Formats: sequence, C-alpha cells, structure tokens
Amino acid sequence: MAKFVGIIGDTGSGKSRSILNLDPKSTIVISVLNKPLPFKSANKIYNKENNNYVYIKDYSSLKILLNNIDKKAPHIKVIIIDDMRYFMTTEFFNRALETGYTKFTQIAKNFQSVLDWIQVMRDDLIVFGMLHDEDVYNDKFIVTKKVKLPGQLIEKEYSPLETMTIALWCKPEVTKENVNYRFITNRTIVEGIEIPAKSPEGMFEELFIPNDLSIVLKAINEYYN
Repeated sequence: MAKFVGIIGDTGSGKSRSILNLDPKSTIVISVLNKPLPFKSANKIYNKENNNYVYIKDYSSLKILLNNIDKKAPHIKVIIIDDMRYFMTTEFFNRALETGYTKFTQIAKNFQSVLDWIQVMRDDLIVFGMLHDEDVYNDKFIVTKKVKLPGQLIEKEYSPLETMTIALWCKPEVTKENVNYRFITNRTIVEGIEIPAKSPEGMFEELFIPNDLSIVLKAINEYYN
C-alpha cells in the first residue's frame, strides 16, 4: 500500500517550500488552492505542460486523478497534496445552509475516505499531505498543537492525526540573521508547547531534521525497503 505522510504547520512555516529538492520527473503536485509554489522558478518546474502540477478542488476529481496515477503513471513515485485541508473547508462552506449534525460527520468521513483510498494504491507511492496546525489552549495558555479543521463540530467527530503513521511538524528556527526551516520528527515540547509529531521508531535519528522532503523520502524508502 502507498504511504501517507502529514506535513503540518502554520502559514509560512515551510510546508510547500519543502518540495524544492524532490525530483520533478517523479513528483506530481496536486494543488487545492492553485497557489504558486514558494521557491524560485517553481512555475517552470511544476506546471501543466510537464504534467506534474494539477489544480483540483473536489473529492471526485481527486480520486479519479489518484486512480490514474496509481494505474497509468508508474513513473510517479511522490504525490503532493497542497493544501489538503481545503477539501474540508470548501465542503464546509458549500453545505453551510444545511441543518443538523449529520453533515459534520460526512465532511470528516469524506476527508478520511481520501486517506483510505491512498492506502490501497501501489506500494512505491508516497503521498505528502500539507495541513495547517492550530493552537490548543488550557486556561488561556497554549499547551499543544493539532491539525486545523473547519469547525469545532468536525473536530469532535474526527482527528486526522490519529489515522497517520507519519506526521512531521514544521517548526522554523528564527534568528535575527535568517530562518532555519526544520521538521520535527517525533513528539516533543518546544518553548513549553507539546508538538504531537510522530514517526516509526528508528526512521529518523534526529528530532529536528532539515525541511526537505527529499531527505524524508530517502528515510522512508530506506526504512521500509
């Protein structure tokens, strides 16, 4: 089965930037917002002409594309879904006038169905899903982080983090001179805040690694192969 990896962090924390060093010949970017990738000449590397950049905003189109990649594009080894949360957000707003609580369960179920679909794709595929994070407060203090979802009623029904084996958190180290973009590979506490990152034991030797999906890809392939 294909492997899903959550890449989680705040806006500007390096989620999309981490794509930079991947091989564009074996990578496809599925954009939910159709926003430019944040590195130099990205639009010349990932575009429709190269068949490695696609704008999709609904589940049915996404599943058709994933199926085509799975069955008809063996050269593709890496799929990026950026920003994956907006599948839920779009559905949430489209159904805003519906009454009752059933819709919140359905929104969560529809999102999870994508993760379930990925699990039955071919073994040599790795799917990186970009997701935003959100602060969790206790008595006005931030105590931990979570995956941001569109609405508290959805959060009561569903936590996508629970269904992931690998969830890397983006945590830049900011100094006066520069910004050092990093991933956190496992659960830890940073500046008094719990970061619920996770990965299989022994996959990453370090708690902090460079914000580079080519390094993550290499580690995952070596671990499972």
